[in-house]
This record gives sequence, C-alpha cells and structure tokens, in this order.
Amino acid sequence: VVASGSGRWEQSGAQLRLADEGQDGFVAVAAVPDAENTSWLPALRRSVASPVTTTTASSRYDGRHGQVIQQLRVVRERHGPGLLALLPHQWRTLDPSGMMPVAGRYLDPRGSLRLVEAETVTLRVPMPGLLPGPPVLPNGSRAAVARDAAADLAQRGDAGGGSYFGFKELGRLATVAEVAGQIGDASARQQALKRLRRLLVDWLTYNGRGDARYFGYDRTWGGLIAIPAEFGSQDYNDHHFQYGYLVRAAATLARTDHGFVRDYGPVVDLVVQDYAGGRGPEGLPTNRVFSPYLGHSLASGFASFASGNNQESSSEAVAAWEAVVRWGGASGQPDLV
Repeated sequence: VVASGSGRWEQSGAQLRLADEGQDGFVAVAAVPDAENTSWLPALRRSVASPVTTTTASSRYDGRHGQVIQQLRVVRERHGPGLLALLPHQWRTLDPSGMMPVAGRYLDPRGSLRLVEAETVTLRVPMPGLLPGPPVLPNGSRAAVARDAAADLAQRGDAGGGSYFGFKELGRLATVAEVAGQIGDASARQQALKRLRRLLVDWLTYNGRGDARYFGYDRTWGGLIAIPAEFGSQDYNDHHFQYGYLVRAAATLARTDHGFVRDYGPVVDLVVQDYAGGRGPEGLPTNRVFSPYLGHSLASGFASFASGNNQESSSEAVAAWEAVVRWGGASGQPDLV
C-alpha cells in the first residue's frame, strides 16, 4: 500500500490511517513483483501521484518494412510516464525508446509480465504480407484437382444455414471458384461464382416479412446481427469467425463482378466494420472483438460465456482479418488493407 505524497502511516489497533496527506492524497494497492529492487517503489509512488485518466491505441501498416506499428498510450492526470506491465508478445516486439525498464515481473497465465515506466509503448510487429490466393498448380495435378472441384460443386452444401453454416457455404464456394480459376476450369469457376452471387445477394438484402436471411441493426449495442443467428451471434459471440466467411466470399466475387461492388459494396463495408472497427456515423464500435493490449481478438461477445471470454478458433480469427485485406484490395480501399 503506497501513498503518493509525504504523508505518514499511523496504526491504531487493526487500523492504518494516512496522516498529513492533505486533500489531494492518493493511495494505491499493488502486489509486489518478483525480483523487484529499489527502483520499483519510487516508480509506483510516481504512478500513484498521477492516476490514469484515459488510454488510447492506434496502429498503422508500414508496407515497405513489412511491419504493423502499434502505439499504446496511457494518459495520466499530470501527464508523463507511469508504471506499466507488458505481456511477452509486447516485449518481443518492443521499441525501447522513451521508456525506463523497472526491475520486477509478474507471473501470468500468458507468461512473465515485465515492468517499464513509460507514457507510450510502441510495438513493431512483423507482417510481411498475405498470400492473395491459391498457388498455380503444375500441369500434372490439374486433372485430379478438376475432378475434385466437380465433386465439390455437386455437393449443395448448407446454403440454407444461418450466420455460421450459411456463411461457411459462401466460403466453400469462394474457394472452389478460386481453385477452378487457377486450373483453367472456366465452367466450374462460373458455376461456383453464380451460386455464390445468388447467396450473397440474398444475405445482403432485406425483402420484408418472410425473408429468411438478412442483416438487422441492433441499436442497443450498435452492431449487425445476421438472421438467423447461430452459436450465440445475436449476443455478439463469434462475429469475426462467422462474418469473415462472407467478407472473404464477397472479395472473391468482386474480383470479376464489378457490378456487385457497385450495388452491394457499402453493405459489405458495414459487415467489415462490425467486427474490424467502425468508421463514420453508423454507431459501430472501433474494437468490437479486438483487444489492443492483448494483441488478439476475442470471441465471446459481451462475455456471458461461462468460462469467460475466449479465442476458441485462432484459424477462423486469422481468416477474418485476411478477408478484410482481400475485400479492401478487391473493392479499391487501400486504407482498409
């Protein structure tokens, strides 16, 4: 227990009282870190004297160096640096300028949290790029892949599914179309894209009562709900896992169907913003599913899940962000990329 100023502690029985602290005294309670030394306590006192008022997070992509540069800023009442605990991934990507290491660490389920005294933490995360599609296959493999593509097209999939299985069918058709295109099977590619367009347009439009599949806007939480909802997505569970399939499919179609981008691109943009970050007046939050401090997304909506929030499918999470990159490229939005 640390006081900010020059006050002194007085003990009376089982009670501790802070005396001579004045009107503006602050007290903080903190667990003592492992392996701390004399630098930790003064740093804590300085932090106590200047409480945190707000936090901000920003990031940008440096394509020349293949890095995502993230800045986490802690604004304090009197401005200036304060004590922060950094996660292992932050230490691995940390730009050490503008901060002072402080002896001590906390053991956490994610690893060892190490201490610094800083106002802004800058991370440089490697991001060399994404493969924009399936690779070109050698000629000897094309006949076998063509047979597989025909078999996949013969399967009707779960076109009548909801926000998860219905969107996975969109992703499946997009993959078939891309693979068929790479082996030069124009017929299979066109069949897949035709079915994909019909299903996408059905999801992205609302035709009034009796419409089986559409998006609705939830004014309470500020988000898009795909109807019918599956796996709790009406409570914002798994939005990036589910909606990523639709966005990826829209990007595949947009590569060859510019009319689709013109007519339905703004709706796809809203789906992207629901999970990847809102822009403009639509009332969509900037961090629906992404935790800037943890450095990854979280699945469980407003965390009504019995075991707390989680990231149960890292593969679908990666696919969701890759889908945003694809859509940004296909729709001509480099800022989105």
